[in-house]
Amino acid sequence: MVTRKRFMLIAVLWVTALVIGLMTTSTRVYAQDTLWFQGFENPNWVDTWSAEAGVWDGGVPTSGPNSAHTGNNCAATVLGGDYPEVCESRFIRHATFVVPPALQNPRLRFYHWYSIGAGDTGRVQIRVGSGAWQSISGNYIGTSGAWTRPSLDLSSYSGLAVQIGFYFKATDAGYGYDGGAGWYVDDIEVVTGPMVFNSPEDWESGIGDWYSSTGEWEVGHPTSGPDSAHTGQRCAATILRGNYDEVASSRLISPNYTVPPASQNPRLRFYHWYSFGAGDSGRVQISVSGGAWQTISGNFIGTSGAWTTPSLDLSSYAGM
Repeated sequence: MVTRKRFMLIAVLWVTALVIGLMTTSTRVYAQDTLWFQGFENPNWVDTWSAEAGVWDGGVPTSGPNSAHTGNNCAATVLGGDYPEVCESRFIRHATFVVPPALQNPRLRFYHWYSIGAGDTGRVQIRVGSGAWQSISGNYIGTSGAWTRPSLDLSSYSGLAVQIGFYFKATDAGYGYDGGAGWYVDDIEVVTGPMVFNSPEDWESGIGDWYSSTGEWEVGHPTSGPDSAHTGQRCAATILRGNYDEVASSRLISPNYTVPPASQNPRLRFYHWYSFGAGDSGRVQISVSGGAWQTISGNFIGTSGAWTTPSLDLSSYAGM
């Protein structure tokens, strides 16, 4: 029997010396527009979406997460039970749309939950006109453990008429069936406008423009771990209800922001609570202009036992 473990929870995250600046230039009321949205609650979704072959349907899920992210309906490879041992299918928004200008920061966002067996995968794709499908996400494999929200940059397709597809492939690995409940997606949207870094970020208004790279990480009221947020009702956590998956690797990623001058002593502070199994850890990283991730904290391992407050110096990244 596999023992699963609890993971890190973060509540109230802020960059000091930037509190006034961010709240002045990036308030909670900001210009953001939705080009289109699909939550699958209106039965007319079938006029815009279709499955290319095999699996994928929309409706009320009775397996996997057992409920949609919001409302009653979502799309899934299989709404009740596990996906077939061998299948290859693409869930396509066959209605084309023109990607807005790059200056408007167009991005595709959606919530998804997945449990995908060894050798099988899901990924998001895009097609320009009648051209070949191109992947715009990494491979989603393993188990997400929660409804999480990726955010995919579409700016390189600005001005082009495109289609979006959710591609899923399962193969017989020769070791007997090792599939799972599959891939569930909900609340798909293309949005434009600035990605806002609120400082402080207390999560009370939801996940905002933060997003998860691959699985885990959600925002809401915790019912495991510390059983409550540090302040208010909400926090960010790998898993809000229960324990994280046995194998997981994921980042909770912030919107872009510019670190203030070193003379202002910029630093990142946050409250966190964690309980890690042996060999597992969490750490804080930074990426400059979309570059490689650099670790700026030590490894958080073991159990914190309480909400604690790290403070990480950002002065070496001033102006970036």
